Amino acid sequence: TLLGVRLSSMATKAAMRPRFELRYAGSLDALRDALSRDISATSLCEGEVFRANASLWLPAETRSFWSPYLNLSFESAEDEAGVTVHARFSPHPNVWTFFIALYFAIALVGVGFGVYGMVAWSLHGNPWWLLGAPASAFVIAFVFGASLIGQGLSAGEMHNLRHIVEHACGLSQEVDPASRAVTDPV
Repeated sequence: TLLGVRLSSMATKAAMRPRFELRYAGSLDALRDALSRDISATSLCEGEVFRANASLWLPAETRSFWSPYLNLSFESAEDEAGVTVHARFSPHPNVWTFFIALYFAIALVGVGFGVYGMVAWSLHGNPWWLLGAPASAFVIAFVFGASLIGQGLSAGEMHNLRHIVEHACGLSQEVDPASRAVTDPV
């Protein structure tokens, strides 16, 4: 059904680019100040805080191919106090662009094989070119699996970036998640 396709599409997006939301009880200015202070206080990440969004990433000396990039957007409601922080993990923009281009190139090759195979078949030739279409689908699934493995390899780094945002929102006491002595404030 159309609804099933839509739900599975949303699940795939969530798996490729994990998201979370946090609620901050103070003002947007206070959140931006706290986040800037926490980014400066730790050597685990670098980042930029703007008016309505922020980006956090790992320093170049500790970054690997799979290292995450955390995008934050801030939304303050007019009718209630506080700020909602919408966060989305993704690979570094260069890596993300590479994977999208790779998916596109593999799909284009698969369509080419399919078209050439259909033409050969309609001309009573050898239609073995049609096997390229499912083979390209298999390669796309393999690349998708590799991206999920990379996401798993960077889970600790994702946890550290999330922890820094949680600390800025007042949800933990320690800014450095490497200490692992994380407690919730009373």
